Formats: sequence, C-alpha cells, structure tokens
Amino acid sequence: MLLLEADKIKKSYGDRLILSIDPRRMGNSEARLHKRESSEIQKKLARSSKVLQSRLDRIKPCELPFREQKIIFYANPQEQPCARVLVRCDNLDLNLGTLKLLKSSSFSLPKGSRTALVGSNGTGKTSLIRLLAVRDPRFAIAPSTRIGYLSQELEDLDPSLTALETVMNNSIQAESTARTLLANLLLKAADLKKRVAVLSGGERVKLALARLLLSNANLLLLDEPNNYLDVNSTEALQELIADYPGTILFVSHDRQLIRKAANRIINISGHKLTTFEDGYKQYEEWLDKVNGRAGQDQLDSKQLLLKMRCAELASRIAKPRKSDDVKLLVQEYDDLIGRLRN
Repeated sequence: MLLLEADKIKKSYGDRLILSIDPRRMGNSEARLHKRESSEIQKKLARSSKVLQSRLDRIKPCELPFREQKIIFYANPQEQPCARVLVRCDNLDLNLGTLKLLKSSSFSLPKGSRTALVGSNGTGKTSLIRLLAVRDPRFAIAPSTRIGYLSQELEDLDPSLTALETVMNNSIQAESTARTLLANLLLKAADLKKRVAVLSGGERVKLALARLLLSNANLLLLDEPNNYLDVNSTEALQELIADYPGTILFVSHDRQLIRKAANRIINISGHKLTTFEDGYKQYEEWLDKVNGRAGQDQLDSKQLLLKMRCAELASRIAKPRKSDDVKLLVQEYDDLIGRLRN
C-alpha cells in the first residue's frame, strides 16, 4: 500500500526519501510516523535558522573602503574675445643679457587652443611667457583678452593673507563659489583660515590656480603648473587644461601632461620656435626625424653590449672561477640591470 502511494508523489530531503501520503488513507502507526518526520524537518530548519542568525549577529559592521575624492577644477572664463587669434608675434628676437634665446621667431595662439611650450632648460620658455604676461609691445594681443599668469615661484601670493582672502581678492565669483572650488581642490574649511605662509607647495599651487579660475581671465599662462602636485592633482590638472573652454599656454616637461592636455605644441630649439598644430604625435614624429635613427641605433648597440655582459656575469655567478669575487660580480650585474631598465 505504502509503495503504491509512494509512486505517486516523492520528495527528496538530504540523503533520505520522504513519502508524501494522503493522511486520510494512513493507518494510526503510519500517521504517527508521518507527523514525527515532519516534526524532525521543522526542528532541523529551526536549528539551521538559529545558526545562521547567530553568525549574522557575530558579524561586526565595517566601514566602506576609503575612496580618495576626485579633485575638480572649475573653469569659468567670462566674455571671450571676438578675434580668432588672441596672440600673434612675428620675427621676435629675445636675449637674456648677452645670451641669445630667440632669433626672428614667430608664433600665435588661436582662441580656444591648449598649447604646450616645450624645450630644454635655458632655451627661454619662462622668459617668453613672462614677456607675454606683462603684455610686451612686441606681442599683438587681441582686444578684450584678459591674461591670468601662474609663475613657477608663486611670488605673487601674499604670505600674510589667508587662503580664502587670497582667492577673493580678485574673484568675480561669490564667496560660496570660491569655497566650493577650494573644497574640490581638497582644501578643507580649516585650511581656508590658514595664512599662505604656512601652506605646503602643493597647496599654494592649488590656491594660485583657484585664484585664476575665479578671476575674469580668458587667457591662462601657466609656467610649470604641476610643480609640487601629487598624482591625483596632476590628473585633475590634465582634465582642467583639456576641458578648459578658454585659451591656455602652459610650460611643462611632463610628457604625460602634454600628451593628454595639449592640442598643439610650440617647441623652442636652435633659437627658433616651431609650431605643431596636430599636437604631440606630430611633435614626436618631428623629434624622430631630427634625432635620426643613428642615435637609436647607437643606443641599441649599447644595450646589446650590456645584455651580453649581463649574460656573461650571470654565467660566472652561477659557476664562479677560483679568482672571482662573487660579491663584486653580483654588484656589477645589479648595476647593469639597473642601467638597462633606465
């Protein structure tokens, strides 16, 4: 009888097979067995529930992982000049004392462009950008062009003023906007009351940038703007320059910053200015042509010699001769590996 009913409905529980039978067709012993098994199942479920609840109660709440705030630079240039070219200079001669920096050089800054001024140290980048900042008459500057200048030394920051006073001195924005900008630059409310004299180099750079962005400038001249900035701040600076709706001319040796932010490049070399309207890729191609493959071939030859010497040292370290000083061999090997990596 039980077997016939079991063929109708079957349920699996663990390793056992539990038979579901209509209680009306059970005998007394069969009904008691059915109730006992149902009761056991309920008890096991209750015990499992208590165990799970106990584990949940023992779990201690933890804080979310720390995420560094993303620094946001606000760029809100006011009225833009009508001219298509904000700055133009033709046949510029530039000397620093008896040192000749530029000879019969020309360049321009189209409206809305993001131009990187590059070149070796001592070629005149800072001198050129300083002349432009003071509106030297040798530059033709479009009307309604308002220049904001960030110098390397940040000498125009008054050390006796607070951070908030510094940005509000020439701000055309409300104080609430200034506070929001400084907060996004990760300068806390307590930092705004600090004197400029006690701020770090990175904080001063952020403060100087904020002051420019809160002003009415529509042409920014930035001389090594990523000095003192950490990685996060430099990435934010890249976004600022890349998205800035005004016009920017910046000096930098940071290839990543130039590659990401600039859409045109002016190079100083041989007392001349060379403009690359297509940006960093065109500049790199020009460098390859100027340097030629000879320099690269020479470098490849030196690397090959270093690799051969490394292989020889590795062999002698593995099986040193009686006359070998293994310590000196290992030191030379490490030095060569470092040179190859660099």
